[in-house]
Amino acid sequence: MSTPILPTVLRSPAIFVLDGVVYYFDQSGAKVKTTRGTVAVKDDMFGIVGNASEGGPVVDITFTPTAMIRNLDKMLPFSGAGIAGWYAGQSIFKGVGYFHTKAGTKTAYARAGILKPPTLYLHPTKPFFGPMTVRCLNKIDVQPTDAAALATLSATAFDDASFDETLLARDVYSAALGARIAPFNAMGGRDGFEIEPIFNTEDVKDSNLGTVETLITEIGYKARFAANNLTEAQLAELANWQGASAIIAGQDVAVLDEDLVIDGDPITVTLYKAGVTMAENGYGVKLDRNGQIEFVNRMSFAAGVPNPLIDLTVNL
Repeated sequence: MSTPILPTVLRSPAIFVLDGVVYYFDQSGAKVKTTRGTVAVKDDMFGIVGNASEGGPVVDITFTPTAMIRNLDKMLPFSGAGIAGWYAGQSIFKGVGYFHTKAGTKTAYARAGILKPPTLYLHPTKPFFGPMTVRCLNKIDVQPTDAAALATLSATAFDDASFDETLLARDVYSAALGARIAPFNAMGGRDGFEIEPIFNTEDVKDSNLGTVETLITEIGYKARFAANNLTEAQLAELANWQGASAIIAGQDVAVLDEDLVIDGDPITVTLYKAGVTMAENGYGVKLDRNGQIEFVNRMSFAAGVPNPLIDLTVNL
């Protein structure tokens, strides 16, 4: 009988640190996927005879942060005051990002940045954050043969003490739209409220090195909730489908300049210049006639400088 190959078990809880923010994970941990682009080398007689590398590795790290409500302006880039310096074409990368395990190892990636910010769930029982993705690439100023072009591994005792259970806040939230009166100034969410970042990027490729940069092309936000205290008629009024305030062709859906404010004890979220793009309802014993409604917002400017799209005020 063959001799068993003895395993090396490499498991340990860890944190990820990027741009001064320490991320703890939910119990699914953090998954790292490293890929190398290839192009098939083909021959008419033999088909695929090889695979040519397009360049360096692309590392995508996916995790769901533990629901500590902190550092939101860095987790949702260009929210709050950060929008003032935004323009299309900015890099996502913020510098070194690293894993630090409780076992005492540190893996530091030279260039890391948020590729996909998390969706926020304002809900009394759901976790506050959805999954997010961080991307890491080779350094752009050294050859790929450099021993630290992508990452370095070191032995470093775990010393983080930033975990704060008092920031694991959940609550019941309500929403108000613009200066509208009841019931639109206190709308409940049947399944809470979702805030989804619109965060589109473009990879920059080079024939010598593969993917060398990831640039931001578009940003925005969506908000979704099923208003549990509106009638069918009120839901239609909220959306401005018809009547004196109906949104007609060519108008921005946020033409009324109404802010959507979602408020709870832990946090107040303001989606500036919000308008409705979609509403759902149904007919049946298990279907709600006042279903989910979705808002998007638009950018506004002051002296040519973008105003914030969203404000995330932590009340803790």
